[in-house]
Parts: sequence; C-alpha cells; structure tokens
Amino acid sequence: MPIRKPQRAVVDKAYNHRQPKTSEAKKIFPQNIRLDTFEKILYLKTSFMILERMVFHLKFGKAKDAKTLLKESKSLMPPEMQKNMRQMFDLTGASYTLVMETTYESLTAMEKMMTEEMPNSKELEAWYQRFIPLVEKSHREMFTIYE
Repeated sequence: MPIRKPQRAVVDKAYNHRQPKTSEAKKIFPQNIRLDTFEKILYLKTSFMILERMVFHLKFGKAKDAKTLLKESKSLMPPEMQKNMRQMFDLTGASYTLVMETTYESLTAMEKMMTEEMPNSKELEAWYQRFIPLVEKSHREMFTIYE
C-alpha cells in the first residue's frame, strides 16, 4: 500500500485561525504567484521575534557556582538584554543543566546587541574565563516566535 501525503485540507485546517481573508490575500498575492497557505501566513505576519536559547550542561556539583556567577553577570549586561533574558536550571531531565533564553525583535536587533551594545570589556572577558571551567558541554538553539 503506497504512503499517502497529508491532504491539503487537513494542513489548511490546522492554520485556519490564522489565514488571511480571501480578499486580503488577493490584493497582496497576485494570481501568478503560487504560495501555499503557510507561506502566505508567514509573509503576512509582521510581528515576530527571535528566541536564542543557550543550553549549558554543567559539570557535576557546579550548579551552585554557576548561580553565583550568573548573579555577577547581570551587572555586566546592558539593561535591555537583562530585561529580555531569563535563566533556568533543570527541575527534571538531565541534571546540572542551565538554560539562558533571550528574546530579540529580529536577527538585526540580535546582531546589534552583540556587536554594539554588549560591552567588550575586560570584566566580561574575566567573568567568562571563570564560567568556562564549570561547563562540560553546551549548544545554542535559535527559534522564530510567531504570535
């Protein structure tokens, strides 16, 4: 028995609450441009944000030291970054996990924060050198938030 693709109606129904009105879509998307429903939704969506999630797997027993260093790091970050950041420690799952999430208005805003507003100070470099020995491994995840 061949594998069937999901029916288009099922996919459209999942995003039905976000679909633009037909008259709106006709004004924006000329008839010669064929976009599926999801692409139209993404195109019409003007309000979105970027979520950066940095996941640190700490060495055994180093969570308390990491918490102390995180408190110090807040004074080194720009106020805008502090406002958009949250720091979480594991409750279940992999032990000794620290997650730092930061939201940005766009990739451009993220780049601006990292290059212009984030201080390139000796203090931040010294803080980071103290943080590195606490980490066993880490990875970064980036998401687009559609509201």
